[in-house]
Parts: sequence; structure tokens; C-alpha cells
Amino acid sequence: MIWICPKCRTELVSAEFVAIVPAPSPVATDDLGLSPTELSPIDGLEMVSVEAIPVETVVTAVPTKPAAPTSGLICANKHSYDRARQGYVHLLLANQKHSREPGDNSAMIQARHAFLHQGFYQPMAEFLASLMVDHCDHLEPSDGSATFLDLGCGEGYYLEQLFRATTERQRSGDAFYGVDISKPAVKKAAVGFKQLTASSAAGSVCADFAVASTVNLPVADNSVDCCFSVFSPANSQEVQRVLKPGGIWLRVSPGPDHLRQLKNMIYDTVNTHQAPEIETGVELLEEHQVSFEFELTSAAAANNLLAMTPFNWHGNSEAKSKLSEHLPLTMQADFYIQKLALHEIVAEQTLAEPIVDHAEQDLSKQSEIHALSKSQKLDARLETNEPQQAAASLEKVTGLAEETIEPPASRENIDLWSKAEITPEVKREAKPETDITTDATAPPVHKNAQFNIYKTVKKNVDRD
Repeated sequence: MIWICPKCRTELVSAEFVAIVPAPSPVATDDLGLSPTELSPIDGLEMVSVEAIPVETVVTAVPTKPAAPTSGLICANKHSYDRARQGYVHLLLANQKHSREPGDNSAMIQARHAFLHQGFYQPMAEFLASLMVDHCDHLEPSDGSATFLDLGCGEGYYLEQLFRATTERQRSGDAFYGVDISKPAVKKAAVGFKQLTASSAAGSVCADFAVASTVNLPVADNSVDCCFSVFSPANSQEVQRVLKPGGIWLRVSPGPDHLRQLKNMIYDTVNTHQAPEIETGVELLEEHQVSFEFELTSAAAANNLLAMTPFNWHGNSEAKSKLSEHLPLTMQADFYIQKLALHEIVAEQTLAEPIVDHAEQDLSKQSEIHALSKSQKLDARLETNEPQQAAASLEKVTGLAEETIEPPASRENIDLWSKAEITPEVKREAKPETDITTDATAPPVHKNAQFNIYKTVKKNVDRD
């Protein structure tokens, strides 16, 4: 399980469920004589132990290994979250809501479910699933399984297509998770995915859904092999946090010609979409543009397309009401699919000796000079204002005669000499923040000097 507590960010585990059921006959505490299989089964729970308590005809059954996610969740700090009858868990805090019922409403969810399950976006969904499965087929985890997370899963259509793709590849042990801020969407997704897996030959499937924010994901660090988001907002920083090393993020956004015919009918001015910019911390591995045509032949399909998109609130109302008069209508589908991964930053060693040696050497010289100027008061007091003679005096005191210390070009740029006791006629100048490195080729001193030089590995990107 990848869920964490949205309040304290600690791991969530299934809450232990205790059932008290009547025994078939009075029994003694020390001679129960019952096994878990002899008790009436509780749907979705596996009885693993039975123990008697000193109350007549009562036994306690404690199931600790649910075959499916039916119990609630609890963290180490005793924050608990109930699981709904449909199988999902609610992990959206009240302060993360911007309205009473955030996200898509039930009408939009029903319209999107009907539209997508007619197969209008099937080519893109299959291509997206193949990219994810191809990537995970090359992973080498110890158990051969992968963890998928759908960010903004909606009614679960794309996660269902992914499950079908993994089944066709005869993969097993994969885990499927979905989050969405819309409660009706997550409810629909949980029920639909449960029905799909129950009718398949894949056996027991690890799958779970949560009502949650994609801006503050209740997901553990480094727990996901593949995140994907289709037309849904996602927080890049959160995605980077939850991805495992070598994990990927597949982001689907509308292309420039997506639903162009419909936009021309309901908008006076049509704006074209551009591919999203690449955020800091991730790099673009591949970018694909998937385009195809589909035909709307019924008023129901046309109305569902309007209801599931922002077109429902925008555009010319009269033109939308007359859309069915233009049927059949050929539509253009156009999508950008970006395959993103975490940046690979490689430290380069370009100098013969470690950079940190230079830094320590410079800092040592500076500390020694400052200490001498304070403790010994520069016994050979400087009686001249000439920079060259001042430098010679400092060389004698510090014992660094073999190192040539370049004098400052001007009094405004004075550094070491501001630490010395110069004659009263010379006014002390404020110490500027300058480097005293004597070797012009030596690198500047940094807090992490050994990682001073970086190289970002970038891959060539070809638009398909």
C-alpha cells in the first residue's frame, strides 16, 4: 500500500477488524474446539484466528489479512480513515477543499463514462498503456511487479485500459492506484475496476482508490514506478517525490487540433493548445503527438462530449443546442503525450586534485592570517601605506613567504590589510566579500566544493 496520512504524513495501514460472533454451543475458555472456517464468514475478510473470552457462548474472530481493501486505514498517530462500501478511502482534508463538493459532479462523470466507453479515445488510451507497460517490462524489481498511479483518475477509464494491457502481456503482481478530488468520480472508478478485475482471469489484483488532492498527494516517497495524468492538473514537485528512481511520468494534454471542428462551431475565436513546458527537476525523454478522427453519429454522444468538457460552461449556447442538427459530425482528436523522468545530475571532476583540497587550503590560509592579525597584533607593525611593503610585512608575520600574495589594486578593494593595524593616518575600509584565492585557476570556494561542477544529462527529443 502506498497511502500515507494526509495529516501527519506517516504510513497508513489497514485497521484491525474484530468481529464478535455467537458460538454454536457453550464452550469453555480453555477448550474452544473451533476453527476459523467453522464460523460464519464475513464478506471480504479472511478469518485467521479464534479465541474465547469469559462470556457465555461468545467467541472473538480477528481477521488480519483482508483479501480485498474493505477495512479502514489508520496511522501510527491514530488518525483513522473509513473505507466506503464501494471500496475507496477518503483522504481529502477539509482545508484542501475549495468548495463543498470539489471536482467533477455526477452528471459530468456519467457523461464521460458513457463517452469514453464507446471507444472514441481508444487509440490514445491503448498507446498510453503500451508506453507504460513497455517501460515497466524493462524494470528489474525483485518481485517483477510495478506500481501505477493515475493522477486525476476520474471514473477510471484509463486505469482500466492499463489493466487490460498488463493482462495481455501476462504480467502479474502489478498494483493499480487512482486519486481524484471528485468523490463521485472515485466512487465510479472503484466500482468499475472491481467489476473488471472480478471478471478477468488475473486472480487477486492489488488496486485501491482515494479521494485526494493531486497537489498534496497522500502517497509515500519513492513508491511509484509510473505516474500518469490525462487532462488533469498535477503537481510536478509531488510527482518527483513519489516516483521511484527510474520511474516515469506520462502526461497527456490536448494538441493544437483537438476537437477543432467543435470549437469552430461554438467559439468566435479558437485558441490552439501548446505542449506544456518542462518543469524544473524533470527531463523530457520522449514526446508523441497522437492524432486521429472519430465520428459522432448520435445526439447522445454529442451531448456527452459537451457535458464532460469545459465546453459545458463556455461557448455559444445556441450553437451547442443545435449541434445534433449537424450529425453525423467528423471530429479530430489530437493529443500530446510527454514521457518525463527525474533529472540525472552527474558531478564531473575536471581538476587533477580534488576541488575540496583547494577550498581547505584557501580557508586555512585565511584563518591563519586572521588569527595572527588578532593574537600577535602584527608585531612587525606596518609603518607604511604602500601596498607592496604592506604585503612584504604580512609575508614575514604569517610565514607564507613562499606564496606570493597579490596586493589590492586600490584601497576600496582592500581585504587582508583591513585586518592589520595600519598607521592612524590610514582610514580603515569596510571589508568587501572578495575571494583571497592566490591561484587564478583554482575554483571558488563553495559550501559543497566537491560538487562544484555539474552536468545535466539530456536526451534528444524527436517529435513524432
